[in-house]
Amino acid sequence: MESKGKKLLRFIAMRLAIYPLIALVIFLLAGYSMMERMLLPAPKSDAKFGNITLYSQGASLDAYYLPPAENMPVILFSHGNGEVLKNLTSLLEEFAIRGYGILAYDYAGYGFSTGKAGEKQSYQDILTAYDYLVRIRAVAPEKIIVAGYSVGSGPSCYLTTQRQTAGLVLISAFASAIEVKLPFPLPFNRYNNADILSKSDVPVLIFHGENDDIVPVRNADKLYRCARGKKELHIVKNAAHNDIFNVMQEDFWHKLESFCRSQIPNATTVKE
Repeated sequence: MESKGKKLLRFIAMRLAIYPLIALVIFLLAGYSMMERMLLPAPKSDAKFGNITLYSQGASLDAYYLPPAENMPVILFSHGNGEVLKNLTSLLEEFAIRGYGILAYDYAGYGFSTGKAGEKQSYQDILTAYDYLVRIRAVAPEKIIVAGYSVGSGPSCYLTTQRQTAGLVLISAFASAIEVKLPFPLPFNRYNNADILSKSDVPVLIFHGENDDIVPVRNADKLYRCARGKKELHIVKNAAHNDIFNVMQEDFWHKLESFCRSQIPNATTVKE
């Protein structure tokens, strides 16, 4: 028979063992919430920039659409966390000059879009954008190239698990949200892009600046290693997180065109 003293000590030990576990759970949940606020700070605009409005689970999304030239794909573009549609003017113009169709949008809570920003909401936002292309604009799924920049890589990777696409382009992307800061994943992680690519055959084109001090280049290496389908990785010398397009100049467009042609054989850009 166990003495009362031993029972009391065992009871106390069990209680003491539970407290660190509770503290860990609270820490992880708090980190989960903080991570979302950091990932999706939701900058605002005081006026509409886009030429269409999309409706995503009660939110109205400011969006910009231009149709493609003949035989050209449509780029479904998800931007980074600290920008809004009006910051993309020159990039959208460059896509259009080269004959690409383009659909870019502000996440719920961003820019002139209503609603509240969040991981799950961003998934619904990109599904809404994709369905607009297919159902309203009659774009064939095999002519949709999904492109995500920085945090936009999260919804972009997710979309490939839910809808048919011709390919995926990731620019300054992370392997998962926590791996922006840590070299390994944790429970309650967000936007686990590497895990998605490890289970998908989607062709993927990856660009990452070698001097990226926001999303370390190890993230691109992991994405490339995990990708199961056809894949390309371009580590851009002298580029950081926000200047991939400026540093690469025409080289970016040549590599994008080559990737698109490999997935959509008849694709030929207008600007040669």
